[in-house]
Amino acid sequence: MEKKVLPQLPINISDWRSLRESQYHFVDKTALIPDLVTGQRLAFFAHPRRLGKSTLVSMLAELFAHGDGTFEGLAVYSKWPERQRYPVVQFNFMLFKDSNAQVAERYLCQKVVSSFSSALRDWDLTVPDELFKLTDFTQVTARIEQILGTQEVVVLVDEWDYPLIAHLIEPKDRTIAEAALTKFYQWLGQLPNVHFALVTGITSFHSAAIAPDFTNLSLDPHYATLVGFTAEEVEANFAEYIEEGARRDEVDPEDVRAEIKDYYQGFCFEPTGQVRLYNPWDLVNYFKNLGDEFSEEFGEEFGEEFGEEGLELGWHWINCTNADAALYQLLEREPFDLTAIMQAFADELVLTQGELAALMQDAPWTLKTLLQQTGMLTIKGITAQGDYLLGLTNIELFHCWRDVLVELLHNYDYSSSDDYKCPAASLKRGLPADLVHAELGAFCLKLNALLKLTDLTYVQLTGIYPALLAFWLTTEVWGIKGHLIPEHNALELSYRDLDRRLEHRYRIIIHEVKHFKPALLDAPDFSAVPLPDDDLVHLHLMIARDCHQVVALKILQPNYYPITHIVEPQREF
Repeated sequence: MEKKVLPQLPINISDWRSLRESQYHFVDKTALIPDLVTGQRLAFFAHPRRLGKSTLVSMLAELFAHGDGTFEGLAVYSKWPERQRYPVVQFNFMLFKDSNAQVAERYLCQKVVSSFSSALRDWDLTVPDELFKLTDFTQVTARIEQILGTQEVVVLVDEWDYPLIAHLIEPKDRTIAEAALTKFYQWLGQLPNVHFALVTGITSFHSAAIAPDFTNLSLDPHYATLVGFTAEEVEANFAEYIEEGARRDEVDPEDVRAEIKDYYQGFCFEPTGQVRLYNPWDLVNYFKNLGDEFSEEFGEEFGEEFGEEGLELGWHWINCTNADAALYQLLEREPFDLTAIMQAFADELVLTQGELAALMQDAPWTLKTLLQQTGMLTIKGITAQGDYLLGLTNIELFHCWRDVLVELLHNYDYSSSDDYKCPAASLKRGLPADLVHAELGAFCLKLNALLKLTDLTYVQLTGIYPALLAFWLTTEVWGIKGHLIPEHNALELSYRDLDRRLEHRYRIIIHEVKHFKPALLDAPDFSAVPLPDDDLVHLHLMIARDCHQVVALKILQPNYYPITHIVEPQREF
């Protein structure tokens, strides 16, 4: 059977005219636009990257400047409330310059002049060239207001917070950017000529302080589906792509639906955690091979080969946004709170209303608020007190977190902890010898004592914990770096340092982890310490040697020394 060629998907294209005129396949996201432009004069909307904010801004620019003529067949057509046309002034602050206060103000002046000049060109309103030389913001805005007279304008801002995010870890430079942006937004908020304004970006960081006149719609339930794709929109718009992709890959279409739901759905921007969105960037890249042609320019830029058959499962959003590198940098700089991280893996990390409100005012970043704002964590539900429960967004983000965390665990210096001193060092020295010489009783007692001395003993137990603990056991206890096999919660390694006479290859698989009430161990000889039943870190490991036989260890089973036995593996690990 010949392959079915489907309409081209818009990869890296957000301009409305390009989408419409080139007949790209796109999802109608215009239903809420009439409410957006009539509900408030000054609107603020922050969501993570690649969810469709730039396309929303482009559609609004087209509607306000030219009406709904190019929207025939879409939800907004004939429902667009504006009958008058307006000059549309657009700003994008990705190239904001702020090496010092004077440079920041000069850039701001030039941006205001150039943006208004472009918008007013077709409206018989001229911005004289001499304004481009002015470097005083008050003078520039006074002249702009004089030129406008009674003419109303629409102002659209994209990437509003880029100058702030660029200086995330540089408070001094961020202060310069904040001061300049505060001047701009406070002027904009008070400018009577503004008929409508929308400010978009990634975060709401200090938005209430910088732009106090704007209504923040970022977590307004009414606008929860303004960007991103709902499950209903995916089914209505991608059913043909699902069927064709399943046929080419020789899988069941329901398996494709389940895959994209697990990997790419999950973004939530309303308090109940019920409305879960798909990431558009992930979906168009997942289905990109099914389109009739592909962007040659995009392929050259990103080194992609287009036109190959089949579905393209991958970490498209992570790779596009460099989310893994950013996450690693953030976690590396923050106190390493594994307890909070594991709460996030269990969808139980609490973000209070007060924490979010403080972020919008003048409070500094916290790791929790930053990760929620950027989409690395998302809203999963609400507590009885009205606070948010955060968790990992989807499997794509799960893999990102897992890879970053195992690298951090490998590099983490436990010797810097006050709890990790001579007893722990002594335990680590004895563990390899006990394992090599099959002193399993001593090994298990020492391992449990060692775990009690680290933060890893009281973290919340989740699906990722076994893989992380397997990695930690080898890198921290034995000093051997292996290769993580996440789908099996396993780690492959070579025991060169344990037995230099032979080079055996092993895989460690942790099947069960239970934690009971911890207690301090004061006895000098840890191997002789009897532990009560309620004082256990209970592990069930499988150690596969050469993938031919498996040794199963149950460490500190209640009232027993460990049980060991040899079994044939049921599958190839």
